[in-house]
Amino acid sequence: MPKKVYRSKHYKSLVVPVVVNHKRIFCEFEGGMSRPKEQNGSYSTSNTAIQKALESVGSFNVQFFLEKEVLLENEIRLHGGTVASVKSKTEELEQKQQAAKAEEEELATGKEIKKIPGISAFQSVRSYLSKEFGVSLSDIPNKPAVLAKCKSLGVEFTDWK
Repeated sequence: MPKKVYRSKHYKSLVVPVVVNHKRIFCEFEGGMSRPKEQNGSYSTSNTAIQKALESVGSFNVQFFLEKEVLLENEIRLHGGTVASVKSKTEELEQKQQAAKAEEEELATGKEIKKIPGISAFQSVRSYLSKEFGVSLSDIPNKPAVLAKCKSLGVEFTDWK
């Protein structure tokens, strides 16, 4: 039984009442946020009766839409109808652990620290790491995370305190 994820078009949170087996059910679209990236609320279910009820409501494709459908454990159907393969969580975790281990080995071999002058602001340091090393900004949200990432990359910003 596929799991479907619906996304609100305009609202951070939304409640859609539907009738299933002569009972009214309130589907709550939650999880919307304004920062760091604006995102509207979502609702997911694997109950086919609720899915059919949601898709037959007049506000379907007006206030909310079907964002994706999880077909198998590692496949999803996106809003546009394309099927994408998804890595399992264990594979993803193993890759992260291997990458961290490789970074530790590089540091243990005495990798030289690259000193970068002229950057003194926190946001500028984050931007530099993102552009030059491909670091995701969500991985470096605060100063301790930035310092740890700089250490793992062998980078030091001489003007940043």
